[in-house]
Amino acid sequence: MKNFKTLHNERGFILLVVYVVVIFVTLFSVAFFARHRAAIQATERYQNKILAFNAAESGIDFALRELATDSSLRTQTLTTPYTSAYVPMSRNVFRFSVSPVADQPQLRRIDSQGCSPSCTESSRGYQTSNITVYCQITSPAPPPPLFNHGIYGATSMSLSGNQTSAFDSYNSSQGAYGGSNISTSGIIALNSIAPGTLALSQTTIKGNVLVGYNGNPNIVISLNKATITGTRSNLPQSWTVPTQAVVPPGAIELGDELSNVTGQTTKTLATGTYHASSMKTAGQGKIVGTGAVKIYVDNGIDITGNGIVTADNHPSNFLIYSTSDANMKIAGNGSFYGGVYAPDSAVWGTGNGDFFGAVIAKTFSLTGNSAFHFDLAMAESQPVDPNQTQIVRVTAWQELNSLAWDTGQPIA
Repeated sequence: MKNFKTLHNERGFILLVVYVVVIFVTLFSVAFFARHRAAIQATERYQNKILAFNAAESGIDFALRELATDSSLRTQTLTTPYTSAYVPMSRNVFRFSVSPVADQPQLRRIDSQGCSPSCTESSRGYQTSNITVYCQITSPAPPPPLFNHGIYGATSMSLSGNQTSAFDSYNSSQGAYGGSNISTSGIIALNSIAPGTLALSQTTIKGNVLVGYNGNPNIVISLNKATITGTRSNLPQSWTVPTQAVVPPGAIELGDELSNVTGQTTKTLATGTYHASSMKTAGQGKIVGTGAVKIYVDNGIDITGNGIVTADNHPSNFLIYSTSDANMKIAGNGSFYGGVYAPDSAVWGTGNGDFFGAVIAKTFSLTGNSAFHFDLAMAESQPVDPNQTQIVRVTAWQELNSLAWDTGQPIA
């Protein structure tokens, strides 16, 4: 039988073993959670690294588009690069710079930095990726859209009538006008600062209105029981005044074939560019476009009845260019789908038929029961793919610090 002293010593040993076990379990738990936390942080950094690389690639794509559409970047001669602002996305950010290349006027260097979750180094799991691209400028940018506004007038404009709305907009690429395809984002512009030169009477303009630079919209615009739902502001100082159209080489000569399309006469035009001395339709006479048609007209234009039939009712498929200061009239009960470029002419619309498309004129007047529906598709710049259009062609690509995990070693 053990004595009291032996039992007392054994109880001390058991307590010591319990302490050792507790310390071991604590150390194991701390090590386990530390390892788990390190794994979570590594996973987060890896995810952010991918996001940062994607952001850097987005910066390159954005810069290539800017080069393709902004002539100032393509003609850049300064040694100081152009640097964009930070462009945030959902979980990453990018910024890029465009620099000239010494002694290589047709080359540009693009440096793009992508960050995730932000470009603040103290942010959790911060990662960055850098890409450098050299590209060659091979041709000028495509021209801007011809019709920036639904109606543009140089000196005066008036809209009146019995329609609830004399002006609104839609997008023919999304289908026919009506329902959800009616917009208030269209623009009327008058390049004048003279009082009352934009007269609106008994109607509603569902869109925005611009007047000449430095003009006071409240003075230039005359309202008589009329409403403007959008903003009123000014054309930019850099606005380029449209100039008279010139017949392009290779236009198909029509002579006076369109000068008297009346009665039961129908003149059919396939896709192409045409040149006519004048243009007149009346009664049941029709000019039918079966594709994308452009007509340059030297003298007067008088369209009445149901005179114009446009392919698919897309206004961009029927464009009329006036090469003089002759007047133009669009009247009758039929709707007109098309674009009118007549910067030196007086253009007048009246009757019961609506106008779908866009107009550039010296003066413009809309009366009667007609309404004007601006086709926004005519003002949209087409997507530019620099590699497809060959405006800007990539010649070299280098990704920095992607797989080296910020060791400072570039990877070609």
